[in-house]
This record gives sequence, C-alpha cells and structure tokens, in this order.
Amino acid sequence: MTRPYEPVQAPRGSELSCRSWPAEAALRMLHNSLDPALARNPEHLVVHGGAGRAIRSWEAFDLTSEALRTLEPDETLLVQSGMPVARFRTDLMAPRVLLAHSIVVPAWASAEEFRTLEARGLTTEGRIAAGAWLYTGLRSFLATAFEAVSELADQHFDGSLASRLVVTSGLGASGAAQAPAIKMAKGTALIAEADAARIDALQTLGVFDHRMDDLDQAIEMAVGLKSTGTAEAIVWHGNGVDMLARLSERGVVPDVVTDMTGGLDSGGTYVSQGLDAAEAQTLAGSSPRQYESQATESVAKHLQLMIELRDAGAMAFEFGNALRAQAELAGVAEAFEIPGFYSAFVRRRVLEGRSPIGVVALTGERGDVDAIEEKLAEVAHDDTRLLRYLELLRATPMGEQGLPSQTFWLRYQDHVALGLQVNRMVRDQDVQGPVLIFRGPLDPGTVTSPFRETEQMPDGSDAVADWPVLAGMLAAASGATWVSLGHGGGAGIGFSLHSSVAMLANGSPEADQRIERVLTQDPAFGLMRYAAAKDPEAAATAKAARLPLFGAS
Repeated sequence: MTRPYEPVQAPRGSELSCRSWPAEAALRMLHNSLDPALARNPEHLVVHGGAGRAIRSWEAFDLTSEALRTLEPDETLLVQSGMPVARFRTDLMAPRVLLAHSIVVPAWASAEEFRTLEARGLTTEGRIAAGAWLYTGLRSFLATAFEAVSELADQHFDGSLASRLVVTSGLGASGAAQAPAIKMAKGTALIAEADAARIDALQTLGVFDHRMDDLDQAIEMAVGLKSTGTAEAIVWHGNGVDMLARLSERGVVPDVVTDMTGGLDSGGTYVSQGLDAAEAQTLAGSSPRQYESQATESVAKHLQLMIELRDAGAMAFEFGNALRAQAELAGVAEAFEIPGFYSAFVRRRVLEGRSPIGVVALTGERGDVDAIEEKLAEVAHDDTRLLRYLELLRATPMGEQGLPSQTFWLRYQDHVALGLQVNRMVRDQDVQGPVLIFRGPLDPGTVTSPFRETEQMPDGSDAVADWPVLAGMLAAASGATWVSLGHGGGAGIGFSLHSSVAMLANGSPEADQRIERVLTQDPAFGLMRYAAAKDPEAAATAKAARLPLFGAS
C-alpha cells in the first residue's frame, strides 16, 4: 500500500540525524532531490527529465532514509534502481553508498522494454543526476550551458552575442539554464515553453525577464531588444514548433536557433504541436503509442523548421536532447547536418583539460557557496575564462532551488586544489559546515553518449562504454563518499551509460586523503578518453599535466 505523499526537504544546519557526516550528506542530497522547489513532480518521485527518479517508491524512500540514519561509519549501503537492497561492513575509507540504476542487458535496452520492466516494479529510470542523488536544479547545467554559448560566440560572433537573437525551446531540468547563459553571453533570448507551471516556477526564481502569451508580441519584443543590444530573455507560453513556424512565416531569421525540449521517451515532457503540457502527459500515460506517433511527427517538423532557418542564415545546433536522432528516425534525412552542442562547442574545453565540478552547501547557507567562489578565484587566479564566469555569476542573481549549489568548468590541476581548499575552509570554520563536492554533468570521460558527450570521437569509439564504468570503479577504490553507475541519462534509454561521484568535505584529515585521490583521478577521465582516441591536443594536454597514461602520446 502506497503511503500518503508528504513534501520533503533536506535538513539544514550542522546537527546530524545520521551516525556520520558521509551518511548525512547522502541523506540530505536524497531529500534535496525531492524538494518541491527543485523536483519536477515530487509527489511521483520525478526529479527531472519527465521520468528521472531519485528513488523507486515512497516506501523505498522511507527504507533508504532509515538505513542512512542508522548506517555505521564503516558500512556501505547498496541501492538497486532506487531500492535499498543491503548494507555491508566494508571500510572507513570505502564509499558509504553504491548505487546502480536503469542498467539492463543491451539487447533489452529499448525504451519499450525498459518501460515494461519499470511498470513491473523491477527498475526505475534515474537519468544521470536524479538516480545519483546529485541533481541541483538549473545550476547543474549552467556552467556547461555558459561554456557552450560563449564558445558559440567566440566561433561565430566575434566573442559576444550582443545584438544577437537566440531562439530556443524548453525550460526543463537543463533547458532552464539557457536563459541565464545566453544573457551572460550578452545575447537576447526568445524561448518557447509549453508548461505554464514551469514558467511560473522559473519566473519566481528570476531566471528570465519577460513572460508573453501572444506570440507575435513576443517576436516583436525580441527583435526590438536585439536591435538595442539588450541582454534579456523572453519566455513565450506555447509550443516550440509553432514559434519556429511563425518566425519562418514572418521572415524573421534569428542569429541562432537551437532546442532543449524533452526527449520522446521522457514521460510526456516532449509536448507535440497541438497539445498542451497536461494533454501530453495524459496521452503519454494512457496511450503511449499514440503519444509517440504524434511526438515523432512533431519532432520531424521541429527539426525541419530549424533546418529552414539555418538555410535562411541562422546558426543552428542541437542542445543535447537527441532531437536529431529522433528526427532522423522520423525520416528527416538531413537531421545530422545540424551539429550537436557538445562536439561543436564544449569539446574545446575538454581538450584544454577542463571538466565540470559542483559544490553544495549541506547546511543550506548560500554564503558558503559565495565564500567558495571567492576562494576559487584565488586558487585559479590566472584563469581568465573562469574569472569571467565568476564575475558574470555575481551579476546574474537567481533564487534558490533546494540546497545552495554552483557548478564550474575547471582546469585539471584546479580540481584537487579547490577540493583541498574547501575542506580547509570547513576545518577553519570559514563556512558554516560540511560541503559536498561532486562531478558536474556532461563529462565525456564519465558519460558515453554517442549523440552528445562522445559524438564524433576521433577514432570512431562513440559508443564504447568502458570509460564510465572504469571511472566509477576507480572513484570507489579511491574513497569517494558515494558512486553511482547508470544508463539512459541525457539522450535516453539505450543511448548512454554514465557514472557519478560525490565527495564530502567535512574538514577531517581523512577527507583530505579522499579528496586528493579522487580529484586527482576523476577529472582526468575526459583527457584520458580523448587521448586514447588519438586526439593530438588531448594527448599534449595530458602529457603537460603528467598524467600516467599508456599509448596516448
């Protein structure tokens, strides 16, 4: 019998409810994942992506919470697709939690077969962040979105999107970061979002500047803001296909057109033309085949309109939601003429040795994250790209979604330097309490996704998925606080394999040891992946960083 829903929020402050801070960190992040301020549909345990769940059921949530509260400092909790299954005595330096989610044998790894297993209560879809208890809202993706749009500006617009119009759709888990990222790059944004409740939530956070219900008025405002070089974001409540069709009809060609709507297999978050958000979710639940048929037709039209605008002069790219792959299956032969954002814009950062890292203030104090940003500016004082990002963050205030957090793309050597500094800050009481450090999303060494992170690998190894497994195992062996292995994040079931890592900084000497090992090894995986693929720039960067790689030079 399912227990009644009660809203969940992570504990705040420095008082423990568990027997150790590592277990407490895991409990707080699990609870934070389902905070109504953060989760997409907390009552049904959906954190992000339409179907990405942190836990399989409310009964499993209660069992997991109690297991964490009573977990001994030398025990490890095992979680199988959102269900706690056992706890074993391991070692004080071992992970406190090991999670595996959504993993099925490849021949069974279709969305249809997965939904059958899920309906029988045998698995659950965790995506990348939800099943790892590491989702932190739009800030999860903001650093990556900024790297993408700033590189876009560097490549195509002389380093700035000032007086440029960027048109896109989707304000979901990752898509919400589009508005602040485009504004940080000085651009004007026009964004379609079909879910009114999602618009309301993000408007409260101050993510965008204008909400419009009339499409023509929204287009006219966007054109006007572009003409004055005003870096603001307009959100139109409606369907992205309708918006692109209207732009085409009016002969309004944006400078950039992209998209970050939900995927077809994501529980109804892709809203087909002609439906509203509620209708799409209802149809996905009551008649999945009809939903898929309508969505496939809509996706094809969506991408065709993007191609039309590209042909008219817009720079077009896909922002990581597998829209091109879905459109190609629907018969759009030229779908992959449009590049993916990762291979086109983010890969440059990886080849330089950069990768994403995030921090969460477990006490709930935003001031702790602010202090970490200040310390990071000292640690990486000669990194002009990072310093610019930090400056723009300070100038882009947004409300909180759950526990305070932030993500950054750092140079390889700065990961361990930041981690040790954060642990020192906790020890010296420069922050209010322990801080969680986690691998940020979209690291190509720890995600294999042929339509996103590992698209167009130099040696054709786009689908080779050993790397995230190796990354997870090495992190566990090195003393990460918890490690997760999963399938289906980002591009959807059947299209990705990934691992996630979390590290606790609680000020202890033991945490120094864990942090130094994990943050020396884990951020190296992106470089390792590309160096092994015979990319000469990655090999040179790895050599300069003195990474002990074989056969990469």
